[in-house]
Amino acid sequence: MWCGLIVGMVVTSFAPDADADRVIRKHEDNFAGVQSIRGTIEGRRSEDGGKTWRPMYEVKFLKNGQSERVHSRFHGSLFDGKWRGGITHLDEAYTPTETRSLSGLDPEASRPRIPLSGQDVSTIRGGIMAPRPASTEGRKVGWNRMLMINPDVRYSLRDLYVRSRNRTLKRGRSDDGASTWEFTLSSPDDAFSYVVTLSPDHGYLISGLTMRYADKTPGAEEVVEISSVQEYMTDASGLTLPKSSRSRRGPKGDEVFEVTLRDLEVNRPIADEDLALEFPAGAIVVNHVTQKYHVWGDGAPTTTFDTPQAFNDWNEKRLIALERRPARSALNATNLAILAAATIALIGLFAVRRKLRRAIGGSPA
Repeated sequence: MWCGLIVGMVVTSFAPDADADRVIRKHEDNFAGVQSIRGTIEGRRSEDGGKTWRPMYEVKFLKNGQSERVHSRFHGSLFDGKWRGGITHLDEAYTPTETRSLSGLDPEASRPRIPLSGQDVSTIRGGIMAPRPASTEGRKVGWNRMLMINPDVRYSLRDLYVRSRNRTLKRGRSDDGASTWEFTLSSPDDAFSYVVTLSPDHGYLISGLTMRYADKTPGAEEVVEISSVQEYMTDASGLTLPKSSRSRRGPKGDEVFEVTLRDLEVNRPIADEDLALEFPAGAIVVNHVTQKYHVWGDGAPTTTFDTPQAFNDWNEKRLIALERRPARSALNATNLAILAAATIALIGLFAVRRKLRRAIGGSPA
């Protein structure tokens, strides 16, 4: 599933009319009684119309009040239109005061030794960002879009409606004759257009979504993704969510993505430690709010660099020292080159975080 892009834009808002406001409120009411929620989302992809499948990701999400935690395990990503395999991890935690991100660490593996003393090469990187606003449906993050709770990773249904320059709402019927509501909407920058179908029989959830992206690059083709819910599930609390959905892309629809929800728990206790994201000692963490770089210690920074240049100067000296270690060291020239490239690229790592997100559902991520 496509999680969308983050772009700068000037937003124009329009007040919803009475019918649209009523329908959107019913959509939002489906989540009104949710205090806590956790579950696992599995995604797989097919390049031959669904004949054969490959795993894409497993996403474990937890939400309790205003705090959320998401761990994503990717089996690859799209790069220049081609799928490249390889296991990667992305951990994210959202609170009212900050957002944290940690890449490269498998939470089910043993705690790693970080390379600051020269014993290992690691690609583990951390980040601290400004808090992201929360809504009834949760923050606009990947798992909401995977489950078709939101039409786009950037927007809730209400967000998209009030910001759309072109918008319509009409009644309709599904293929089995059930009543539906259908929104035709556009993103504020007019790069994306959407047809969003809601099912009154299933808590006014999104039951179908067609999204078009007009890439303005000369010679680029329009990207079209058509998604539909295959099966619903209702928790004991009364919350209804899509149990499985399927999306198609490509001129012939041969590129297929399937998303399945399992292990759903609603309004059950979630421990605070399950929601907290702690950086491992020795990790390099970028604070994008203060624009400072840290070497992390036991729950707090042990070394802080005020500028990227100061960090790079320190890191270059560290790499030179590591290169001079005896041959018995686990480090070698290849590993040092990987470490150098990874740390130098750290400055721009979180500027391209959303490209990783596009792998979620077949795009990342």
